[in-house]
Amino acid sequence: DLIFIVTISFILSVFLLVKFFASSLHSWKLVKCYRFGSGMTVAAVLLVPSIYNVHKFLEVSFYSWLYVIGLYTLISLGSMWSLLCTILMINNSGYKWERGTVFGLAETVGCIGKLFGILLSKYFYGWTLTSTSLWPFDASVYWYILGLVLYFSGAITSWLPRSILVSRSLLYMRAMYMIYNISMNTCI
Repeated sequence: DLIFIVTISFILSVFLLVKFFASSLHSWKLVKCYRFGSGMTVAAVLLVPSIYNVHKFLEVSFYSWLYVIGLYTLISLGSMWSLLCTILMINNSGYKWERGTVFGLAETVGCIGKLFGILLSKYFYGWTLTSTSLWPFDASVYWYILGLVLYFSGAITSWLPRSILVSRSLLYMRAMYMIYNISMNTCI
């Protein structure tokens, strides 16, 4: 059952990403596009605890399966959307000859985050599953905290400089062109 849900949601996510990502990136710009993907993931992650209630209310019908597939599609689509925007922001943050270093640094920071995220989240998730507390401190607290962390990762983009929207190589070429024009005009 889980393999079916993941397969269908992955196929839907890739189709929707191919269909809508380029047009939204062109009309929304990079940071707004990242926030959209992050917001999609946050909304879906916060709704994950409701799966149990939907299955109980709809008695595991076709609609409850549609709900679960829709949630997992939103999670994977939002994650892919944010990942592509993150790669583009990293690409725009360095000059062409510095991209290897910048991507290496970003990968190192990402791996450190994955290390601590996986290390801490497995114990926290295990604790929430064995907890006998009432809502909101039952198994759903894990998903609420995950949604909060994802929300802050999207909110951090408001601190990014506006220069992240344009590739540094393009800015470098524009500056060289301006210097060339100024030098040609002063020589004449």
